[in-house]
Amino acid sequence: MGEPINNSKTYYLYRKDDVELQKAVDGALKTLKENGKLAELSEKWLGGDFTGDEE
Repeated sequence: MGEPINNSKTYYLYRKDDVELQKAVDGALKTLKENGKLAELSEKWLGGDFTGDEE
């Protein structure tokens, strides 16, 4: 595994043996964050950009 793309208090739970699903979801979230689509969806559905790092 690489470095986290975000420090969030939101967690995704996977079965221990389902590494393929974890990598797919992590990769999709990374792509969405990098291309700005995650922020766009956050604005549309949550009323603000909540994709930044949490402190």
